[in-house]
Amino acid sequence: MVSYPDPETFGQYAALAAQTDKLNGADALALAMQGILGEAGSVLAAVKKHRRDRLSFQVHRRVVLEELGDTLWYLASVARHAGVSFIEVAARLPASRLPNPVAGDDIPFSAIYDLDVVGDFEEDEPYMEELAKFGSEVGFLLSLPLDPLDPYQIRDQLASAMSELLTVAHLSGFTAREVARWNLEKTFSRWPTSEYRVFETTFDATAPDYERLPQELSIDIRLVESDGGKYFVYQSINGVHVGDRLTDNISDQDYYRYHDVFHYAHAAVLHWSPVVRALLKVKRKHDDSIDRDQDGARAAIIEEAVTAYVFSRAKLQGYFDGVAVGALSYDLLKVIQDLTRGYEVENCPLWLWEEAILQGYAAFRALRTLGSGRIKISRTDRTINVEAIT
Repeated sequence: MVSYPDPETFGQYAALAAQTDKLNGADALALAMQGILGEAGSVLAAVKKHRRDRLSFQVHRRVVLEELGDTLWYLASVARHAGVSFIEVAARLPASRLPNPVAGDDIPFSAIYDLDVVGDFEEDEPYMEELAKFGSEVGFLLSLPLDPLDPYQIRDQLASAMSELLTVAHLSGFTAREVARWNLEKTFSRWPTSEYRVFETTFDATAPDYERLPQELSIDIRLVESDGGKYFVYQSINGVHVGDRLTDNISDQDYYRYHDVFHYAHAAVLHWSPVVRALLKVKRKHDDSIDRDQDGARAAIIEEAVTAYVFSRAKLQGYFDGVAVGALSYDLLKVIQDLTRGYEVENCPLWLWEEAILQGYAAFRALRTLGSGRIKISRTDRTINVEAIT
């Protein structure tokens, strides 16, 4: 498991958040301010959905925590691109938030008044009043002129918006540090620096050799035209046929017959695939609970559901052709995270899921072009490639 940063101060948080800030250029400040508006709107939308759909307490808290963290990130981004110290922004918080002088140059989250007391966001009136104030302060921030830029005005309005954000967090039951920590865990899981772009998988390290996914594997995928102009593919390993014949199973040809390549990508990059384990007969039967809960039918169904969901999105985006690393939809990855919760693969960071998806779709597009091809996977290198076969 990767240990993500746990900042103790506003300055520490801002410095860490800056490492994941991809905004640059002349419009970086304007984009960051627009980002605040979007995230503040998401906080309000989360509350509306909770009240309309009566989402569970835990689901609602998790959604609100994420949106509050994203808003805090954009507040830090605006300060940075406006040339304002985030520490100075925190120092301008009203006395109700920061009642006592703070020694030193930085401001610890623990200095923020009363935010370690859990509020009651089920009480409509105070919660909705604070949400309205929060939205109003964010709206006023966006109304400030950027040309000419007044950094002191930006600083003071950022402090006002942050104060309301912290009040909403308090009423939702979160401390400032919790909001900051959750946000950094999310951003470094999705857009890691080199320090956090590591993940040591141990899913089958304790299993006997004969119950582990192979480190290196080659699979031949061959395309066959059947009667009536229909196509199917079959696959073989070392000349031995494995699995079933696969067709698109849809009226409009979309090449889903090659979808096993995505399972092989999961095995190569994530070191996880209940489908491939069943196909290769390497389920971890030495442990009844692992065999049942991690390698069983339900886990395989979850993997197939993830594969089908991603494919439905990929069809609308050219099968992810040209999508750069770091640019895959975060919302898509969040759905995958929710679908796989409770299974061992939930420990895989989002950037690793992106690697598996982009590599898998590069192999898929190659198979579409070739018709038949040899898939070569390496768990050692976390790669999957396709080459032509005759």
